[in-house]
Amino acid sequence: MKTKIKQKVYPLHGDLMFKYIFGYQKNVDFTEFLLETIFDYNCGTFKNIKIKNSVKLDRKTVNDKKFETDVLVELPTGEIINLEMYTKYDRNASIKSVMYVTSIFSSQLKVAEDYSLTKQVIQINFVKDNKYKNEKMIKKYTLMEQNSLADKIIPELFQIYVINVASEEKILYNKREKDFYLLMKLINARTLEEMEEVVKGNEIMEKILEEMKNFSEEEYVQDYHAQEVLIRSQHNSEMKELEQNYKAQEVLIRSQHNSEMKESKEEVVRKMLLKGFEDSDIIDVTNISAKDLERIKLNMKEA
Repeated sequence: MKTKIKQKVYPLHGDLMFKYIFGYQKNVDFTEFLLETIFDYNCGTFKNIKIKNSVKLDRKTVNDKKFETDVLVELPTGEIINLEMYTKYDRNASIKSVMYVTSIFSSQLKVAEDYSLTKQVIQINFVKDNKYKNEKMIKKYTLMEQNSLADKIIPELFQIYVINVASEEKILYNKREKDFYLLMKLINARTLEEMEEVVKGNEIMEKILEEMKNFSEEEYVQDYHAQEVLIRSQHNSEMKELEQNYKAQEVLIRSQHNSEMKESKEEVVRKMLLKGFEDSDIIDVTNISAKDLERIKLNMKEA
């Protein structure tokens, strides 16, 4: 009896899979569904959106890595939404996020164009591992006055969302919010079993998972992930080596510092002895042990 080979499905929080499902014009229905659940809009609200940096993810584009990992969406009304998946969200990712949204925002107009033509830009970051501890599933940021949360600058034009897909916060007030919650769980899921449990009974999410399965079977997709695992392993090994070297240097510096401190203290003790201070006063001032004090006095006599 042949053993059935377990199907491998790459997770939706991976760069390539996230780009394929949400950043490929062929799958634009999935992107529309994602945006409608985030903003709690009715089905059909985000029809006719355009993915500006969509590319066909075939063997050539994947092998040559000729695709951007973010997803730049333009609404029919001209507003821009940029989607980005982060497996780790730290200070560097935060800086990158702000640079992205400001770059997109500032590139809308040509020289001498009227600023009133500026359209809204929203940066949405999906985060798998949030280094900024946050139990909330979704947070929204904009520019505001330091001492007043109500005093904001163009919040209707410039926003950053940070969505913690691993959050346990349950937002299940209506169907749209339930869809959003389940979709984040699908993005967070690692195994096929987890994914199948999440999508069960939800027609469009079952279609998303089916598309993920089909894409995962492509040989060039498997090669891409194998390379990513190797690169990540090498990176982790290098980081571990750097950390070990740093700790070794830290121990050496501390040892040298302690040695210098010890020499400095003994010099103070010698000067106090030469000036005729009592042993009890020297011990009290320098915190040196009686044993070390006797050693220093003996060394001074022999010298």
